[in-house]
Amino acid sequence: MHLYFRCPPERLPPQQAIVLRQSDTMIVNKPAWTIDLLSGKHAVTLPPSIHPSGEPYEWINGGLEHVEELPESLLTDVAKALEKQAAPALRQEIDWPTPISAELKPVPRFGADILSRTRCADG
Repeated sequence: MHLYFRCPPERLPPQQAIVLRQSDTMIVNKPAWTIDLLSGKHAVTLPPSIHPSGEPYEWINGGLEHVEELPESLLTDVAKALEKQAAPALRQEIDWPTPISAELKPVPRFGADILSRTRCADG
């Protein structure tokens, strides 16, 4: 099931996908269900798309003109989820490898004429 909400762009979280809750029950090594917020650059199925069964998806609330504002409580949950995700990363010390220092070798100049001399493998 997908729930759609309107949200002003300035209130959207910076992440494009945020997991809010997941089932403890696993099915084929994946949570049985997940509640996540998708806020940008994600494709979702939207009515009147056709389900693999051949039946069209339908709006149960009357369509896009009846999409409500994102509830403040959901924004609060999103902030908590982001805080929880960031906390381990902040505590974790990263053991970065020592950078390699080496002298860069000169590279021949690239001329556009090389493009006219280059042929693809198929012709």
